[in-house]
Amino acid sequence: MPKPETEKMNKISIIAACSKNRVIGKDGKIPWSIRADMEHFKQITTGGVVIMGRRTFEEILNKLGSSLPGRETIVLSSTRDFSGAHYQTARSLEEAVSIARAFCDKEIFICGGEAVYREAIQKTDCNSRGNDGGFCVDRIYLTLIDAEIEGDAFFPELTAGFRLAECSKVSEASASGAQIDFEFQTYERSERKV
Repeated sequence: MPKPETEKMNKISIIAACSKNRVIGKDGKIPWSIRADMEHFKQITTGGVVIMGRRTFEEILNKLGSSLPGRETIVLSSTRDFSGAHYQTARSLEEAVSIARAFCDKEIFICGGEAVYREAIQKTDCNSRGNDGGFCVDRIYLTLIDAEIEGDAFFPELTAGFRLAECSKVSEASASGAQIDFEFQTYERSERKV
């Protein structure tokens, strides 16, 4: 990917879905299938760059047989190298953000898993927004499922630096016919260390 000639100020966003008890995964898989949430994710991220951990990427490869269509993917891994049409590897979150910024000036999406979300949410140095990989998260797109779900991977609690900017309630019938209630929430960074 080419090096940018000027500093780009891409929005950095987290996109996730979790249950009321913060579960995002169980045994390396998403423990639900909500069509409206998948469509929401696709609508928001298509055309952008997605950053995700190795296990998240491997789950997508197992499901789809390829990376996410219509998006450039950067996989975080210190143990494996991934490269192919529309995906590559970075060794750290900072390196991944730097690669994404060099690639385009569109929104960058951090897509999990738990450790990646935790690290990204803790980034608060909004002064370091250049191409050296320094960044802070500007926005969080969160699908909050109105259920307690068993799992072993969790979405971290949000820091005080985010405010709820938008929320829409949605219901969907599951494959079994049960009603699933959830909310599409958008949080914006309200505090900036500058």
